[in-house]
Amino acid sequence: MNLMVADLTYAGLIDADLSYADLIRTQLYRANLTEAKLSYANLTEANLTGAKLSYANLTGANLSEADLTEADLTGADLTQSTLVKTNLEKAILEGCRIYGISAWSLTLEGAKQWNLNVSAVNEPAVMVDNLEVAQFIHLLLNHKKLRNVLNAITERGVLILGRFSGGGLEVLVPVW
Repeated sequence: MNLMVADLTYAGLIDADLSYADLIRTQLYRANLTEAKLSYANLTEANLTGAKLSYANLTGANLSEADLTEADLTGADLTQSTLVKTNLEKAILEGCRIYGISAWSLTLEGAKQWNLNVSAVNEPAVMVDNLEVAQFIHLLLNHKKLRNVLNAITERGVLILGRFSGGGLEVLVPVW
């Protein structure tokens, strides 16, 4: 379905099936997409400012450079979605499933992030409250080599507190 550059401002698309739709640069300002099926939809550069996406299925969707300022994504499934340079300023990201997302250079000022599930569907739930930290937490849980590197650093690291004026700082040399 090709809806590129369409103007769907204030559209009522509750429970709509827009899976695989091409929605590049589409205007979805304040649209109601509650429980909409948007899996694998291309929403690159779409304007979703103030959109209601509660419990929407955005599995595999491309939201690169989309504007989701003040959007409500409560309970949305963002599994394997792409969020590159996505604006989520003041968005509500509560109870979202975010397993496998690609999240880079996000704008998250004022976003409400809570109870984000970083686990696959058949795994025990691991919840975080920060989208930027989610990928790191998943790596820590699932990649033993990374855990081993971090353990080695923390076992050998020493925290030194004090004042080092008058050239004393140069004396501190890390030893590994």
